[in-house]
Amino acid sequence: MNQREMVIKDITGTMARILCDGAKLGCALKLSTAAGIAIKSAWLALSGASIPSGDGLVCSTADETIQMIRKLASIGMIDTDKEMCKLVIGRENESKHQHSLK
Repeated sequence: MNQREMVIKDITGTMARILCDGAKLGCALKLSTAAGIAIKSAWLALSGASIPSGDGLVCSTADETIQMIRKLASIGMIDTDKEMCKLVIGRENESKHQHSLK
């Protein structure tokens, strides 16, 4: 397996579980985490190491791994997105209600 394949599989295998919740400031931390993982994945690939195929969402090739993530994002995250929105909006509404009582 070439180093490019190894890096792509490591990054997608690690970052696939990070959710975008519209947190704004939290996005900067997620971005810095992604940059750190990209650098670590490149170092690992240079030494011939990567997440093995079959480990979680990681498949035999980078393309297959990306397709797995695409399926997860397009099909599996629909209910997650709805629930996350309900939770965030509910928290914001509760916060506004508490502030109006003060």
